[in-house]
Amino acid sequence: MTEHVTIEDRPGGVRLIRWNRPAKKNALTGAMYDAARAALEGADDASQRIGAVVFAGLPGAFTTGNDLSDFFSAGTPPRETFSEMPALRFIRQLARTRTPMVAAVDGLAIGVGTTLTLHCDLVYVGPQARFRMPFVELGVVPEAAASFLLPRRIGLARASALLLLSDPFDGDAAVSLGLANALVPSDLLEEHALAQATRLAALPRQAVQASRALMRGDQAAVEAAIEAEAQAFEAGLRNVDWPGRLQRLVRGALAERMPKDAELWLDGGHNADGGRILAAAMADLGERSDAPLVLIVGLLGTKDAHGFLKNFTGLARSLIAVPITGQVAARPAEEVADIAREVGLTASIAPSVEAAVTGLSETIFERPPRVLICGSLYLAGAVLEANGTIPV
Repeated sequence: MTEHVTIEDRPGGVRLIRWNRPAKKNALTGAMYDAARAALEGADDASQRIGAVVFAGLPGAFTTGNDLSDFFSAGTPPRETFSEMPALRFIRQLARTRTPMVAAVDGLAIGVGTTLTLHCDLVYVGPQARFRMPFVELGVVPEAAASFLLPRRIGLARASALLLLSDPFDGDAAVSLGLANALVPSDLLEEHALAQATRLAALPRQAVQASRALMRGDQAAVEAAIEAEAQAFEAGLRNVDWPGRLQRLVRGALAERMPKDAELWLDGGHNADGGRILAAAMADLGERSDAPLVLIVGLLGTKDAHGFLKNFTGLARSLIAVPITGQVAARPAEEVADIAREVGLTASIAPSVEAAVTGLSETIFERPPRVLICGSLYLAGAVLEANGTIPV
């Protein structure tokens, strides 16, 4: 179990599962997934003491999805087979849970924060709810049977915009799309969701579960979709285009803007341990040539920026902070630059990676630089797309 998930059995046969990790905007670790899975399994036990389950987060954050520093090991694919990981075990349980489920979504609902709601019977959203499924832009596929369920709920065209383009949508849009039941004021949201769950729990359990099964249709097809997605997800993580691994970009739009004979490197590492290993790799490259190291960095507000950046103190000649476009949890570039200066790095700001690279091509270096773009999987994914080429 973990203190970052609280399980509360309330009067009327309602179990409340709350993501409770405010420092990380409820980013989910393996331990959190395991705790929630156990709570769902317990709700389905033979005693039928629990008649409904409610998922809730904290004000401003339902969940921002996987904690990638927990999910990945130092910018590499998973240490264990994906099918054995807590995230997928939770998703499987989510799909086969017979007890009615209700979601109260306030604030950010990223990745599984969105897809888990597809398995809920009732979904209530606050005015600040912000949904996004950025799987494809990270080089992987959707999960939780989203590729199967979403087109059947809202149509292929709308599902394509949300799953392929990773378009964000708010609470109003969720209601309009039929993905949520109602928009509820933030201060009443959880109370309202619990009240509706209490109504469900008061109904005859067998009739509710049988009705759910009839409405949901082919359970085997949903479970098959989860397994197919899992295989494709794992393959995506191991693909050479996956943005999490250290790679050199030698061709493409960005590479062609680099100063003559300069090196362009990319990595999706973003936590303190990843920064340590990445800095060691750059130091090793530095021992082979004396090229000055320049960092282009974008970071999320949910990550330990000081812990990541301090690994490069005394190693990098300078740092250029850039925004991560389209990420509501991104740190402003000015804040990243300030943190860099606090750990002893010389820092400046650019409006984009493209602008940073262009600026470097106009800078005079005593030797061609080694440029490393890093700090976020989202940034790395966007760079691969902008570069438009296969890394080596």
